[in-house]
Amino acid sequence: MCYNRYIEYKGELSMSITKEERIILSAFTGVLLTKDQNSLLRYIENKLERSVYTHELVNPEIWQEIKEKARPDFLEIMNKEIDE
Repeated sequence: MCYNRYIEYKGELSMSITKEERIILSAFTGVLLTKDQNSLLRYIENKLERSVYTHELVNPEIWQEIKEKARPDFLEIMNKEIDE
Protein backbone atom coordinates (compact mmCIF):
# COMPACT_ATOMS: atom_id res chain seq x y z
CA MET A 1 0.00 0.00 0.00
CA CYS A 2 1.17 3.49 -0.78
CA TYR A 3 1.11 5.66 2.32
CA ASN A 4 3.27 8.48 1.02
CA ARG A 5 0.62 9.94 -1.30
CA TYR A 6 -2.93 9.52 -2.46
CA ILE A 7 -3.57 7.33 -5.46
CA GLU A 8 -6.61 8.60 -7.32
CA TYR A 9 -8.92 5.82 -8.45
CA LYS A 10 -10.12 6.53 -11.99
CA GLY A 11 -12.27 3.44 -12.55
CA GLU A 12 -15.90 2.74 -11.81
CA LEU A 13 -16.97 1.33 -8.48
CA SER A 14 -19.27 -1.63 -8.93
CA MET A 15 -21.38 -0.86 -5.87
CA SER A 16 -23.23 2.26 -4.92
CA ILE A 17 -21.63 3.93 -1.93
CA THR A 18 -22.32 7.21 -0.21
CA LYS A 19 -19.98 10.18 -0.08
CA GLU A 20 -19.36 9.48 3.61
CA GLU A 21 -18.44 5.87 2.82
CA ARG A 22 -16.05 7.05 0.10
CA ILE A 23 -14.37 9.31 2.65
CA ILE A 24 -14.01 6.45 5.14
CA LEU A 25 -12.68 4.08 2.49
CA SER A 26 -10.23 6.75 1.32
CA ALA A 27 -8.94 7.28 4.85
CA PHE A 28 -8.62 3.54 5.52
CA THR A 29 -6.97 2.57 2.23
CA GLY A 30 -5.04 5.70 1.28
CA VAL A 31 -6.70 5.59 -2.13
CA LEU A 32 -8.57 8.80 -2.94
CA LEU A 33 -12.13 7.73 -3.79
CA THR A 34 -13.76 11.16 -3.48
CA LYS A 35 -13.19 14.54 -5.06
CA ASP A 36 -14.01 16.22 -1.75
CA GLN A 37 -10.56 16.34 -0.20
CA ASN A 38 -11.67 18.92 2.37
CA SER A 39 -14.22 16.50 3.84
CA LEU A 40 -11.60 13.77 3.89
CA LEU A 41 -9.19 16.02 5.79
CA ARG A 42 -11.97 16.95 8.26
CA TYR A 43 -12.73 13.23 8.78
CA ILE A 44 -9.04 12.52 9.40
CA GLU A 45 -8.77 15.43 11.84
CA ASN A 46 -11.87 14.22 13.66
CA LYS A 47 -10.47 10.72 13.98
CA LEU A 48 -7.04 11.90 15.14
CA GLU A 49 -8.63 14.53 17.40
CA ARG A 50 -6.22 17.23 16.22
CA SER A 51 -5.46 19.49 13.28
CA VAL A 52 -3.70 17.78 10.39
CA TYR A 53 -1.67 19.65 7.81
CA THR A 54 -1.51 18.23 4.30
CA HIS A 55 2.29 17.92 4.42
CA GLU A 56 1.85 15.43 7.29
CA LEU A 57 0.09 13.04 4.92
CA VAL A 58 3.41 11.95 3.42
CA ASN A 59 4.33 10.32 6.72
CA PRO A 60 3.72 6.53 6.80
CA GLU A 61 3.30 6.63 10.59
CA ILE A 62 0.45 9.15 10.26
CA TRP A 63 -1.24 6.89 7.69
CA GLN A 64 -0.94 3.93 10.02
CA GLU A 65 -2.60 5.97 12.76
CA ILE A 66 -5.34 7.12 10.35
CA LYS A 67 -5.96 3.52 9.30
CA GLU A 68 -6.21 2.33 12.90
CA LYS A 69 -8.67 5.12 13.78
CA ALA A 70 -10.77 4.56 10.64
CA ARG A 71 -10.87 0.76 11.06
CA PRO A 72 -14.18 0.62 13.04
CA ASP A 73 -15.95 2.76 10.41
CA PHE A 74 -14.42 0.67 7.62
CA LEU A 75 -15.55 -2.58 9.24
CA GLU A 76 -19.04 -1.17 9.68
CA ILE A 77 -19.21 -0.53 5.91
CA MET A 78 -17.89 -4.01 5.15
CA ASN A 79 -20.35 -5.68 7.52
CA LYS A 80 -23.21 -3.70 5.99
CA GLU A 81 -22.27 -4.96 2.55
CA ILE A 82 -22.11 -8.56 3.77
CA ASP A 83 -25.50 -8.28 5.49
CA GLU A 84 -27.25 -6.94 2.39
